[in-house]
Amino acid sequence: MNITIEKEITTAGVNTLQEATLDGKPVLLIGLKATYREKPQYERDLRRQYERCKEFDYQYLMKMTALEEIDGQGPCIVLEREAGRTLDAYIKEGHTEEEYHSVAVQLAEALDYIHRNGAVHGMVCPQMIYITQQGDQVRLVPFRLYLTDALMESRAVSRYVAPEAEDGTVALDARADIFALGQILKDMQLTLPYSNVISCATSFARSERYIDVESFLADFDHRRSVSKGSPRSMIYVLAAIVVCLVIGAVIIFMKSRSEGSAPSGEPATEMADSTQQSDTLTQQSAAPQPVDTASQMPTANTAQGVQDQPDFLTSLVPQMHVDIDKIFQPLTVQGLSPDAKAAVVKQVNTRLTRYYKGLMRSIRNSHGALSTEDQAAFDKAYLDYVNAKKAQLMK
Repeated sequence: MNITIEKEITTAGVNTLQEATLDGKPVLLIGLKATYREKPQYERDLRRQYERCKEFDYQYLMKMTALEEIDGQGPCIVLEREAGRTLDAYIKEGHTEEEYHSVAVQLAEALDYIHRNGAVHGMVCPQMIYITQQGDQVRLVPFRLYLTDALMESRAVSRYVAPEAEDGTVALDARADIFALGQILKDMQLTLPYSNVISCATSFARSERYIDVESFLADFDHRRSVSKGSPRSMIYVLAAIVVCLVIGAVIIFMKSRSEGSAPSGEPATEMADSTQQSDTLTQQSAAPQPVDTASQMPTANTAQGVQDQPDFLTSLVPQMHVDIDKIFQPLTVQGLSPDAKAAVVKQVNTRLTRYYKGLMRSIRNSHGALSTEDQAAFDKAYLDYVNAKKAQLMK
């Protein structure tokens, strides 16, 4: 076995993290600091975690490949490593909100995989998160650093540890990892646009946190307040604006008719055109327009659509387009290899499914169960836009 240690990563726990080359391949080694190598409880924990996680195989996790005896270091877990840097180094580089959003989603999906396999990470912190040089893809180290009581007092460590983990009185569940995820959003300085999401994720009482990653991502992707009532209020306001504009269009039409400005066969068409124009103005003022290629995508602004679509869609569709544009944004990156693009396509499809479910849940909370006709109208508006984006970006 030919091994070369390249870099020692500073950790607060009893474990060592080392970037190394093993028989010519880049690896990450997890072992024990010299002070703890002769204490059997720490070696047992190392071996137990290897047995627990060695079968994990997911695109956003580092893969454990072996447990090896390394000269001068004792037993070490060996993980596959790609060229990259830890999350704290990535944050220091300075990145856009969209780039941080993508990293956060990938990290959440890695945790979701761990939870679905019956485990809890329990020590999510920047030292355990790598970001690849190519494509800025997350590689979470699926290992829980062992902390002594003295180390738990370190603020640098404890800020990522959920309160219930510090006192050790209850078994950890997914909400402990969601707490750490919320703290990492703070590190990325996403506090302003996602303040309600972070507040819920990092609540002191775990009963007040998101119950699982899917619930977290539903709110995170929408950037919506988790406070009850605010989505409903916004929809009511937008609906009222639409009603006022439609009434205004009708008054203009009636005035023009009384002045004899249009032939008898034309008023119906003129009214539809006026309503369509008013609806366009409403969408421009009520929500930001879809970015980049959104102008090529289908919209709900045809005269027939305005006459037939439910009121809630009038205010919902523009923001839905913006959200979907952001989900597809990773596919606009140039120079992705076929394997990398396939992974991104899988990620996009997963996020689309989660987004649809979250959006439906939000609509039901605001409006109750949709009628068959309203559900069909919503599905058509959603699928038309998604399919157009796929046709453009998944060629």
